[in-house]
Amino acid sequence: MKTPVATGEIPGDLGDLFSQLFGFDFYEKDSVTGRIREFDEVLGESLKQRFHERLYDLAYEICQVLHILKHLRSGGGADEESIKNRRVVYLAPTTSDLDSERDRIRRELLERGHMVLPETPLPLSNQELERVVRGHLEKCSVAIQSWRNVFLRPDLPFYFVQIAPFRYGGGKERALPLLWEAQSAALDIPHTGMAVISDIGNVGWIHPSNKQDVGKRLALWALAKDYGQEDLVHSGPLYKSKAIEGSKIRLSFNHNGSGLASRDAKPLDWFEIAGKDGKYVKAQAVIDGNTVVVSSDAIAKPTAARFAWDQGAEPNLMNKEGLPAGPFRTHRP
Repeated sequence: MKTPVATGEIPGDLGDLFSQLFGFDFYEKDSVTGRIREFDEVLGESLKQRFHERLYDLAYEICQVLHILKHLRSGGGADEESIKNRRVVYLAPTTSDLDSERDRIRRELLERGHMVLPETPLPLSNQELERVVRGHLEKCSVAIQSWRNVFLRPDLPFYFVQIAPFRYGGGKERALPLLWEAQSAALDIPHTGMAVISDIGNVGWIHPSNKQDVGKRLALWALAKDYGQEDLVHSGPLYKSKAIEGSKIRLSFNHNGSGLASRDAKPLDWFEIAGKDGKYVKAQAVIDGNTVVVSSDAIAKPTAARFAWDQGAEPNLMNKEGLPAGPFRTHRP
């Protein structure tokens, strides 16, 4: 596990906290070349085993922090000995295509002395999947509030990255859009911001290599919200509202910047439209000022629209500052 910066570059209090929690450096450095190892490079067996061990230790330590916070919030004192000896790891439910990998990790956790919850994998139907993903928003809120309480900073800024497009397979093409929706909803939490990276990912590789632009987009939020550059365009277009105009729907956005544009100068893509039956079809989309007008010859009376609602979507709508639009849907079922 690593971050792009050395321990010494982390603010003192935060660096001390992370060192106490995780007990290892923030990046791996090759002892021969001195080069910082990339997260996604091919690892030797020895380093790979060390990575797995540290990953499990990280999961354990996070559980301990959450246990302490829960204990303190309930008004109890911190019984350090009981907390120290409690070894519980929550292993998240998986889709069916990942069950074998989950079972392998569970066995290794048990061998290391951890108690694993839940004890058996949870089945995930489409309805259950949507419920689990929507619960992400509540977890985000709890996590953010917990860290703000720890640092005694109720307005501590939190800026995060929307998950990059990736073809996970397993018939769950709509699962990732649901997570994107939950992440977008987290922006309703005060002093938060989100970097959309749908244009700089790689749908065939789960860890996109372009980390520099990801960092730059997070920095835009900090510069605009925390360092006095209020006029800086710091986000791509995010869905605001819709208006039905006969056989068309007009979509409005926040963060238009100096105007809307197509990243590749081609017609806008990844827009869909539906009537009252809820069946979506591909839509034609045209920029009209600071709005996008969508329509389809197959839908005479549209009621809803959605954009980039697929795990592999890499849409071309952006603002003229080059920041991509976030995925959305105008209606939930």
